[in-house]
Amino acid sequence: MSEQPIVIRRFEGHTDGVEQAAFSPDGRQIASAGWDATVRLWDVETGKEIRQFIGHPAGVNSVVFSRDGRSLFSCGSAEGGTSDRTIRKWDIETGEEVLRLRGHTAGVNAIDCSRDGKLAISGGMDGSVRLWDLERGVETLQFLGSHNFVTTSVAFSPDAKRAISGSAEAVVWLWDVESGEEIRRFRGHVGVITSVAYAPDGRTALSGGLDRSVRQWDIETGKERRRLTGHIGDVTSVAYSPVDPRALSCAGDGTIRLWNLEDGTEISRIDGQVKWITSVTFSPDGRNALSSGGDGVIRLWSLPD
Repeated sequence: MSEQPIVIRRFEGHTDGVEQAAFSPDGRQIASAGWDATVRLWDVETGKEIRQFIGHPAGVNSVVFSRDGRSLFSCGSAEGGTSDRTIRKWDIETGEEVLRLRGHTAGVNAIDCSRDGKLAISGGMDGSVRLWDLERGVETLQFLGSHNFVTTSVAFSPDAKRAISGSAEAVVWLWDVESGEEIRRFRGHVGVITSVAYAPDGRTALSGGLDRSVRQWDIETGKERRRLTGHIGDVTSVAYSPVDPRALSCAGDGTIRLWNLEDGTEISRIDGQVKWITSVTFSPDGRNALSSGGDGVIRLWSLPD
């Protein structure tokens, strides 16, 4: 196991936990989705907050940059009696809301954008997986059948012709984006699946869940290719490296783990400095990791080569 990574920078300002943090495409900015009902934009180099995006009436579940880095998309919960079931688009330069997408009948848990910036996919508490035309600002498709339970996570394939979703029913679904039809299901987890990720080469997918495992799936066969074990708490987030065969995961055991996907070994284990780590992702160059947690702090970590 390699030398312990270190915290390069801390981003502080949220008044409650942070559900997710994400890098801009160029790696120079970070966006965060907070339980305090704010979305915040940060400068990676200085660690300073650039601006806040205000509008969600309750906690924000997910945030993602548009592929051109000029906009943010966020989705909200429906907690505490609020009626926020929306996806919102924000102008990064002005901080203003420029689009609101409606269709989900309960809180929205996850969102992803296609690389060409034309489409978004979302998953919600209502169990549905929905496709959105971002140029027209309308829902174009609800994936047939969707989930019988809560949809927890969604991700596009690199070419956006397919998508995957995770659910509270312990199944990962693979979808055809054009038709909305199910291609296949990936079964093996026991309990809720909390996070899914599509490999940069489009050949495999990752999932993590409350059974404390991370699993890699073969997209074409639906078979489990590898199981990564070691976490002693619920796995909350998984991510592929954009540049090499490595993956990250984090869990309620307070650790972030770096994995070698060629042999399934754990490369490094990071003490996340907070008991409940909510999300983890790689920087665009694959050299650093970004984590968020229940303490409201976002941390930037160095990773071993």
